[in-house]
Amino acid sequence: MTGPRKGDAVFLVPLAVLVLVLLAPIAVMLFLSAGHGMLAAFFDGRFLESVALTVAGATVASALAVVLGTPASYAMARGLVKGRVRLVSEALLLSPMTVPHVIAGIAILITFAPISPLHPLLGGVDVFQTFAGLTLAYFFVSVPIYVSAITQSLAQLDGRLELAARSLGASRPRVFLRVVVPNIRSPIVESFILTWARAMSEFGSILILAYLVVSPPFYYVQPAPVYVWNAYEVGGLFSALKYAGALLLISIATLVALEWVRSRR
Repeated sequence: MTGPRKGDAVFLVPLAVLVLVLLAPIAVMLFLSAGHGMLAAFFDGRFLESVALTVAGATVASALAVVLGTPASYAMARGLVKGRVRLVSEALLLSPMTVPHVIAGIAILITFAPISPLHPLLGGVDVFQTFAGLTLAYFFVSVPIYVSAITQSLAQLDGRLELAARSLGASRPRVFLRVVVPNIRSPIVESFILTWARAMSEFGSILILAYLVVSPPFYYVQPAPVYVWNAYEVGGLFSALKYAGALLLISIATLVALEWVRSRR
């Protein structure tokens, strides 16, 4: 191990600047919120309800991302779709990352509205201010993260393992379940955590679609980011600070869990 060499500052200085830019707001937030009841927020019943709603929606959305996104990523990584179909599929799968999330919320809402041409098929599904709508919004904005990460992991997986299994007569679905999935177990868990964290942080689309969830299993509960925003709107900065700090602690805990999973590879 050697110290920094001449010329390394060209790279280390930008790194230090980025770290400071990202770390400073987090450190200030934790410092100030600690003095304004951050820990007390975890004993606030309404806030805990909002966190439970957000966790539940994010978990269901992330589980759906695993169930649908893993085979979809396999299809993309192994060239099961080709040509323009592949290009269009890749673009569509990544499109939620480029669409403003307020627009995503409006798009989902009108898709299920009576004015939608799909209403005869989807009219029985209520997505406005429901747990289903919240979960759908979370899924829409977070699934591209899962698909992108798993597609990259599959591209790095040694294809000879699959060829060997196929040569022994195993079908492609069987190879996928028995060979591929066990070999990308860690990336699946990591991508699930990242997807879950992204869903937990969503604000724009749920502000339109599920500002207040009024359907079972939650009744008149706001998602956590909306709860913080509402506290800011009603009571000002210091009213929202303790809840913002509490959510930040949850985010930090998520990052710690992610690093722990990576360290066990």
